[in-house]
Amino acid sequence: EPHGIFLVASWWIRGNAFVKRELAKRVPVTCADFDYNEKLIEALRIQKKSGRQLILATGADYLIAKRAVDSLDLFSDIIASDGRNNCISFKKAALLNERFGRKKYVYAGNSTQDYAVWVDSAYAVAVNAPPEVRNKLSYINVPQSVFDDKS
Repeated sequence: EPHGIFLVASWWIRGNAFVKRELAKRVPVTCADFDYNEKLIEALRIQKKSGRQLILATGADYLIAKRAVDSLDLFSDIIASDGRNNCISFKKAALLNERFGRKKYVYAGNSTQDYAVWVDSAYAVAVNAPPEVRNKLSYINVPQSVFDDKS
Protein backbone atom coordinates (compact mmCIF):
# COMPACT_ATOMS: atom_id res chain seq x y z
CA GLU A 1 0.00 0.00 0.00
CA PRO A 2 1.37 3.44 -0.90
CA HIS A 3 0.55 4.97 2.49
CA GLY A 4 2.38 2.14 4.27
CA ILE A 5 5.71 3.92 4.13
CA PHE A 6 4.23 6.88 6.00
CA LEU A 7 2.69 4.57 8.57
CA VAL A 8 6.03 2.85 9.24
CA ALA A 9 7.79 6.22 9.40
CA SER A 10 5.32 7.34 12.05
CA TRP A 11 6.11 4.20 14.08
CA TRP A 12 9.82 5.03 14.15
CA ILE A 13 9.03 8.03 16.32
CA ARG A 14 8.00 5.55 19.04
CA GLY A 15 11.19 3.49 18.69
CA ASN A 16 12.51 0.25 17.24
CA ALA A 17 10.59 -1.99 19.64
CA PHE A 18 7.33 -0.35 18.58
CA VAL A 19 8.17 -0.85 14.89
CA LYS A 20 8.95 -4.51 15.52
CA ARG A 21 5.63 -5.01 17.34
CA GLU A 22 3.56 -3.31 14.65
CA LEU A 23 5.25 -5.31 11.89
CA ALA A 24 4.82 -8.54 13.87
CA LYS A 25 1.09 -7.83 14.16
CA ARG A 26 0.72 -7.15 10.44
CA VAL A 27 3.17 -9.46 8.62
CA PRO A 28 2.09 -13.10 8.36
CA VAL A 29 5.28 -14.94 9.35
CA THR A 30 5.04 -18.73 9.45
CA CYS A 31 7.42 -21.42 10.68
CA ALA A 32 8.47 -22.03 7.07
CA ASP A 33 9.88 -18.49 7.01
CA PHE A 34 12.46 -19.26 9.71
CA ASP A 35 15.94 -20.30 8.62
CA TYR A 36 17.09 -22.68 11.35
CA ASN A 37 20.63 -23.95 11.71
CA GLU A 38 19.93 -27.69 11.86
CA LYS A 39 23.23 -28.48 13.63
CA LEU A 40 22.33 -26.04 16.39
CA ILE A 41 18.76 -27.36 16.63
CA GLU A 42 20.09 -30.90 17.09
CA ALA A 43 22.55 -29.73 19.75
CA LEU A 44 19.72 -27.92 21.55
CA ARG A 45 17.55 -31.06 21.45
CA ILE A 46 20.38 -32.96 23.14
CA GLN A 47 20.73 -30.24 25.77
CA LYS A 48 16.99 -30.27 26.45
CA LYS A 49 16.99 -34.08 26.84
CA SER A 50 19.80 -33.75 29.37
CA GLY A 51 17.59 -31.44 31.45
CA ARG A 52 19.03 -28.06 30.53
CA GLN A 53 16.56 -25.17 30.54
CA LEU A 54 16.49 -23.45 27.15
CA ILE A 55 15.32 -19.86 26.78
CA LEU A 56 14.92 -18.07 23.46
CA ALA A 57 16.46 -14.62 23.96
CA THR A 58 15.97 -12.56 20.82
CA GLY A 59 15.79 -9.02 19.58
CA ALA A 60 12.75 -10.00 17.51
CA ASP A 61 9.31 -9.12 18.77
CA TYR A 62 7.70 -11.57 21.19
CA LEU A 63 4.89 -12.32 18.72
CA ILE A 64 7.42 -13.56 16.15
CA ALA A 65 9.53 -15.35 18.76
CA LYS A 66 6.46 -17.20 20.04
CA ARG A 67 5.84 -18.59 16.55
CA ALA A 68 9.39 -19.95 16.43
CA VAL A 69 9.13 -21.40 19.94
CA ASP A 70 5.82 -23.08 19.16
CA SER A 71 7.26 -24.66 16.01
CA LEU A 72 10.33 -26.16 17.72
CA ASP A 73 9.16 -27.51 21.08
CA LEU A 74 12.58 -26.71 22.58
CA PHE A 75 12.30 -23.59 24.70
CA SER A 76 10.66 -23.18 28.08
CA ASP A 77 10.49 -19.38 27.94
CA ILE A 78 11.05 -16.33 25.75
CA ILE A 79 12.94 -13.08 26.33
CA ALA A 80 12.12 -10.74 23.44
CA SER A 81 11.27 -7.22 22.36
CA ASP A 82 7.78 -6.30 23.48
CA GLY A 83 6.68 -3.13 21.74
CA ARG A 84 8.28 -0.89 24.38
CA ASN A 85 11.64 -2.49 25.11
CA ASN A 86 14.03 -3.41 22.31
CA CYS A 87 15.70 -6.55 23.66
CA ILE A 88 19.15 -6.24 22.11
CA SER A 89 22.75 -5.76 23.15
CA PHE A 90 23.22 -4.36 26.69
CA LYS A 91 19.49 -4.52 27.46
CA LYS A 92 19.39 -8.24 26.59
CA ALA A 93 22.58 -8.84 28.61
CA ALA A 94 21.03 -7.08 31.61
CA LEU A 95 17.87 -9.19 31.40
CA LEU A 96 19.87 -12.42 31.18
CA ASN A 97 22.22 -11.36 33.98
CA GLU A 98 19.26 -10.48 36.19
CA ARG A 99 17.58 -13.80 35.56
CA PHE A 100 20.56 -16.18 35.61
CA GLY A 101 23.53 -14.22 36.94
CA ARG A 102 26.56 -12.91 35.10
CA LYS A 103 28.71 -15.73 33.65
CA LYS A 104 25.95 -18.27 34.47
CA TYR A 105 24.46 -18.90 31.01
CA VAL A 106 25.39 -19.99 27.50
CA TYR A 107 24.42 -17.55 24.76
CA ALA A 108 24.09 -18.19 21.04
CA GLY A 109 24.01 -15.24 18.64
CA ASN A 110 25.15 -14.03 15.26
CA SER A 111 25.63 -10.27 15.14
CA THR A 112 27.52 -7.33 16.56
CA GLN A 113 24.52 -6.70 18.83
CA ASP A 114 25.44 -9.93 20.62
CA TYR A 115 28.89 -8.84 21.86
CA ALA A 116 27.47 -7.30 25.05
CA VAL A 117 25.74 -10.59 25.85
CA TRP A 118 28.72 -12.79 24.95
CA VAL A 119 30.98 -10.78 27.26
CA ASP A 120 28.67 -11.56 30.19
CA SER A 121 28.02 -15.21 29.25
CA ALA A 122 29.81 -18.29 30.56
CA TYR A 123 30.05 -19.66 27.02
CA ALA A 124 29.59 -17.98 23.64
CA VAL A 125 28.13 -19.68 20.58
CA ALA A 126 28.30 -18.02 17.15
CA VAL A 127 25.58 -19.25 14.77
CA ASN A 128 25.98 -18.51 11.06
CA ALA A 129 27.81 -15.37 12.07
CA PRO A 130 29.67 -13.33 9.44
CA PRO A 131 33.48 -13.62 9.53
CA GLU A 132 33.90 -10.16 11.06
CA VAL A 133 31.62 -11.12 13.96
CA ARG A 134 33.43 -14.42 14.55
CA ASN A 135 36.77 -12.61 14.37
CA LYS A 136 35.76 -10.02 16.95
CA LEU A 137 34.23 -12.74 19.15
CA SER A 138 37.64 -14.44 19.28
CA TYR A 139 38.90 -11.48 21.36
CA ILE A 140 36.28 -12.01 24.06
CA ASN A 141 37.68 -14.05 26.93
CA VAL A 142 34.99 -16.75 27.19
CA PRO A 143 34.93 -20.35 25.94
CA GLN A 144 33.21 -20.45 22.55
CA SER A 145 32.10 -22.55 19.62
CA VAL A 146 30.73 -21.97 16.14
CA PHE A 147 27.73 -23.47 14.37
CA ASP A 148 27.90 -22.64 10.69
CA ASP A 149 25.68 -24.11 7.97
CA LYS A 150 28.60 -23.70 5.58
CA SER A 151 31.00 -25.96 7.51
